[in-house]
Amino acid sequence: MNIPQICLRCSRKTCHNSSEGQIGFCEYDVAFIKAGKDILRREALVPLRNISTNLRHALNPILNLIVEQTVILDPDISIKKLDVNTPLGKILAASLIIDRIIQILTGVNEFHPGYVGEKQAQPKKLSTIIHRQFHIYSILKSVKRPTDLNLLLNFEDNIFLTLCPDIYEYLVSIFMDNSWKFSLPKTSVEVNVSILDNCLAKITFTNISLPIPKNINIFGKGEKGYPDIEGFGYGLFWGTILVDYYNRIVGKTDDLMEVSHRETVIEGEKAIQEFTLNNCDINIARK
Repeated sequence: MNIPQICLRCSRKTCHNSSEGQIGFCEYDVAFIKAGKDILRREALVPLRNISTNLRHALNPILNLIVEQTVILDPDISIKKLDVNTPLGKILAASLIIDRIIQILTGVNEFHPGYVGEKQAQPKKLSTIIHRQFHIYSILKSVKRPTDLNLLLNFEDNIFLTLCPDIYEYLVSIFMDNSWKFSLPKTSVEVNVSILDNCLAKITFTNISLPIPKNINIFGKGEKGYPDIEGFGYGLFWGTILVDYYNRIVGKTDDLMEVSHRETVIEGEKAIQEFTLNNCDINIARK
């Protein structure tokens, strides 16, 4: 039996924690069974990661074409500074969302640090990333999404992300997408930052939604908080993968970045949802 290549890059080692003699499937859709000291593995004939990767290769040129033609229509428009109140801005934002979904589908099966997560010399301001992702996902309209969500940033505007800011941007996009999906009407998304020391912080995203069913593993692969909600149930699972690779890419051995969730039920039909990124590497610009 050939050991699948994906197993050589897997850091989660789900198969090693399995019970003796029981067949299971890991996060990468590899079947395994523990037999004494050995672990037998077999990959699917056509792995989902191959399908999703090919999908991305097919659609990326189309998305690039949309961006190029939009810039021709308005040379002053920029992906970095999107105004989602304009038609062309909404087109670019929609293209970014499609690309993000494709990368999530690819990423939950096989993550390539060379595509995302390389160390970058140019830090990004945390508030800018949050505002950007909040407004990008505000363009998605459906009967199940609120249209009157408010954004509150409860921290100083001098916090920068110095290591792999693109990974932070992916994580923020996941939290903001979920906020627009699940928040109750006329509520707020709040972002709080607790400074642990001069280079570490805890970033918490809070919104108000319906209570999540008790049997749901909120970070599980393909787990959906509510059966009838839109989405694939991959976003938060992808977040755990990103956090894991962030720690590996930056070489963390202690103070590992972690993602956690806490729900507090209020008034019976409402719940406060808190998603926290612990031990985030930051830089505080002195005023």
